[in-house]
Order: sequence, then C-alpha cells, then structure tokens
Amino acid sequence: MGFESLSKVGKLHTLSKDSVLCREGEDGETAFIVLSGAVRVVLNSFSANPYIVTTLMPGSFVGEMSLFLKHKRTATVITVNDNTSVLEIGMDNFKDYLKEDAATCFKLMKSLTNRVDGMLEKVGKIDKKFEYKFRSNSYYQLAHQLFQSQFAKLVSENADGAIALITFLCSSLKELNDRFLDSENHLQ
Repeated sequence: MGFESLSKVGKLHTLSKDSVLCREGEDGETAFIVLSGAVRVVLNSFSANPYIVTTLMPGSFVGEMSLFLKHKRTATVITVNDNTSVLEIGMDNFKDYLKEDAATCFKLMKSLTNRVDGMLEKVGKIDKKFEYKFRSNSYYQLAHQLFQSQFAKLVSENADGAIALITFLCSSLKELNDRFLDSENHLQ
C-alpha cells in the first residue's frame, strides 16, 4: 500500500508557501504526510524567540505526536514552498494503514528516531546525565537496532507493539522538546 492507497483514507491538501498546517497549542487528532514540497517545524512559535526545529521533506510525517499522544499540538508547522502537498489522516485509518504497510511504519519510526536523536543531542549539551540515561532506555535502543525486515516482522506479529514503539518515540520527542525549551528559557 503506497501513498495512492493511503489517499483513500486521508484528505489531500495542496498549500501555498507559508501556509500553516497546524498551530502550537491547538487540539490535534490527525497527522500529516508530506507528499511534495517541504514544511518547517517551529517550537515556541508565539514567543519573541521561535525555534525552527527542522525542515521536513517529502515522505516525512508530522503531527504524529498529537495523533499518538492525544494532546495539543506541540509545534507550529508551516509550508516552505508553493504547491506543497500533504495528506492528513486520523488515528483509526492510520493504525490500519500502519498494520498493512510495514515499510511506511518503519519510515515513520526511523523519522521519529532521527528527530529524537537531534533533540537529544541538543539536550545532551546541557545535561549529559539525562542524555546517558535516555540512551540506555530499551525502547530507544530497540528503535536504533531494528532493520526494516525485523520491523515488518514485529508489525505482522505484534502491531500493537510497533504502535507502542512509535508512541514511545512521540512521547520522548515531546519530553525532549519541553526539556530543551525549559533550558533555553533559563539561559535567557
């Protein structure tokens, strides 16, 4: 199942440059898959010191933290290019899709792992003990050790386990974002 099949369970949006997909603090029950163009993820977007976390390219997922953790949006997401296409999808359809498409589930898991690593590196500059403890977590280590074929096996044998791993990564990313913002606010 690819993006074409996924479009049957989601809503396609084509947006102009600087359009807001979602705003920090808003309720969110959907995730987005960037199909073309790019989006910026911005933390602390309503302050005098917004922080651009990353720019996500086609094939990237964004909004999954609100989707999996069922809480308000933790970042503002803004399109970088004209004609940026994204697919918006809710949890019921997303779970089904992840169970049917282990390759996409693996890509999401790896994307989250990379985002966690990026924030962990930033937080580690401030708190080495926290970084060491975090890197010792078994879920964190599992996310780094799985190859696509192993992940596909996990999804087929225990889809809820794969979803739990993704949920762990989402909650870790939120924790690291909060910790980083707290440390930045204390430095100012």
